[in-house]
Amino acid sequence: MATHSTDRIPDGENGTGQIPAHVVDELLASRARRRLLRCLWGAEEPVPVDDLAADLAGSEAEDERSEAGETAVPTNRQKTRIDIYQKHLPKLTETGLVAFDSRLGTVAFTGGPRVTARLEEES
Repeated sequence: MATHSTDRIPDGENGTGQIPAHVVDELLASRARRRLLRCLWGAEEPVPVDDLAADLAGSEAEDERSEAGETAVPTNRQKTRIDIYQKHLPKLTETGLVAFDSRLGTVAFTGGPRVTARLEEES
């Protein structure tokens, strides 16, 4: 299986493998990345990138409609898919929060106690 992920960033000098709080804050600063992680966190199996793109594009279009108070032009799913590949997956795989299978085009949440706690807080 062709997967892309790296080891977690060590947490200070204690070597617990947890992601430092400031890195979690940076990762969760992006609304799209939070939604992507929530979608993966709730999934029982790896999720195809195309499904993630459809979910994120739909959520972004919904936000635009509610903010504008009218019907907004739906977000382009292809642009969202590119953003996932170019912006979000590199950061998430580098920190070990997700595992990406390039052969199947799927992503799985691999966790981290700090991120899981933050996602639970925001649910």
